[in-house]
Amino acid sequence: MYVQSVATDTLTVTRNIGSKAAQAGSVGDTLLIMSNASPQGADFGQTAILLATLGYNYTQIVRHGYTFSRTAEAVQYYGRSEPAQESGLKGVEHKRAWEYMAFWGARGQITDPTTGEPVGFGGGLTEFIQTNRQNVAGALTVDALDGWLKNFLQFTGRNICLFTAPQPALEMSKFNRGGQGTAWRPEPTNVAGLQVDAFMSGVYGYEVPIVVKKDWNDFPTTLAQFGGWMFLVDLDRVSWDTLTGADTALLTNRAPRGSDRISEEYLTEGTFEIRNEQAHSIFYGIT
Repeated sequence: MYVQSVATDTLTVTRNIGSKAAQAGSVGDTLLIMSNASPQGADFGQTAILLATLGYNYTQIVRHGYTFSRTAEAVQYYGRSEPAQESGLKGVEHKRAWEYMAFWGARGQITDPTTGEPVGFGGGLTEFIQTNRQNVAGALTVDALDGWLKNFLQFTGRNICLFTAPQPALEMSKFNRGGQGTAWRPEPTNVAGLQVDAFMSGVYGYEVPIVVKKDWNDFPTTLAQFGGWMFLVDLDRVSWDTLTGADTALLTNRAPRGSDRISEEYLTEGTFEIRNEQAHSIFYGIT
């Protein structure tokens, strides 16, 4: 059909464009809008634009500190001395906190009841992903995974990654062994089991890298808890932003004046920018 004019929800059309004869439409039919067609010499026509949705997130202040007396600092412990050893451990703890927030952070801002100051909470992927969420509610199969990718990958670019708990990775490692197809390259052939580094989409031909998060093994898999979760993320549409001058730093000399102590802390104020909500997805409930 050629649409000549539109008045509210009424179209004036010319039918029988092309070789297909005009037929009556039915409720539920699929309508494909291909393009516009302008008469020769026509004036500038009506325009329609797609407005971006304005999103937002809050910055969150995360601090991990440690303190030792001057005497404790002088003690020679086995291995590294304090506070150097604790500094390394606190750095890992600080990074782990931001990683958890990237996946499960909740967006919000409240007023601290003690100080009366605002407290911001940076939202992560699970806060923003609402469209592409699927509860497997059981074991993972090749068809379930490839079907999920079929629906998800049409909205992404090629720079994608699958972050998974160990339980879903275990299920994927059995695809080839369980006779469910040849989804994996079984090399070397002289070992039992298979490390899964990527999954090849049977629909689009994308090889999706897989990152197994070892510490997620601490989470239960019952009742759709985090031990059975996978996140498919379009990395080109996620960015890490900090307050100006507030990127991660190790701040020294944090002890009160006159205190005979060594006090230091890691401090970051930042948040995550997650764009194009449909370009990310969550698969959960894998047991």
